[in-house]
Amino acid sequence: MDLTYKILIIGVVYDKDHKFLVATRSKNEKFMPGVYSYHVGDMHFDAKTKYQALENSIHLEVEEEAAIEIENPNYLSSHQYIDGDTKTVAIAFLAKYQSGEPQSKSQEVEALEWMDIDQIRNLDTLPVVHEVYEAAYEHLQEKTRLHHLSVAGLILNSEGKFLLVQDRTSKEDEHLLTFPMGEVVNLPGNAWEMLNQNLKENLSTSYGIEIDDGAIPFTDQSFLGADDTTGLVQFFIGRYSKTSPDAPKVEGIVWKAFEEIDKKDVRPSTYNIFEKANSFINNLAV
Repeated sequence: MDLTYKILIIGVVYDKDHKFLVATRSKNEKFMPGVYSYHVGDMHFDAKTKYQALENSIHLEVEEEAAIEIENPNYLSSHQYIDGDTKTVAIAFLAKYQSGEPQSKSQEVEALEWMDIDQIRNLDTLPVVHEVYEAAYEHLQEKTRLHHLSVAGLILNSEGKFLLVQDRTSKEDEHLLTFPMGEVVNLPGNAWEMLNQNLKENLSTSYGIEIDDGAIPFTDQSFLGADDTTGLVQFFIGRYSKTSPDAPKVEGIVWKAFEEIDKKDVRPSTYNIFEKANSFINNLAV
């Protein structure tokens, strides 16, 4: 028996906060009834359209289902399956929300809601829906990440002790300690404001730690990262404020005065940074 072919188009729409527009499909639908989903439908074939056929089809599909305008649809992923005597290829595009108030215009969709990736991960839906949204999330993360640039905090408490955390960049010894460090993503503000905000968010997200405003840029920049091979790191010296009551449980967090840092517990490059920071702080106190 010869199989026929069908093209489905998928529209994954995101907004400026990187939330995704999730549709609840009608329970009366033959295809994916009652399922939380992206915008999906048959390709809109227009004999008058020669180029950008898939992209134009995505615009039409999203407008028909959600009454909004999108911009810059870009290829995201594809998957295929056989349904009866039909071979179906589903092609997903990631598109940014442009304008309009989302509302269900189609009998195919019962409701629309903006959700972040954590909310989507908790939805009871089809595995392929989770897979497509995860691919979209990873794409956006990659798009906003500033490669080879990290920000690190030399954080002091009221006793003048440094915050040390487990060295997750070391492949040699998981028991080594280092300063808290995270990748930099694009945020509003000038360069120093952006880096400072990245440091605050990294500390809060990873360790539940808050620091006072006005962290001092520490001009020593080093090539650090996985086994000393990746990226440029900008250091800030900051003052510990408090630990959030909702702080994640993280092993390997300690506070040590510089004199208490044992060279066998840190990499040489890490020790040198703490040594320079300690000297810098002592000179400020003079």
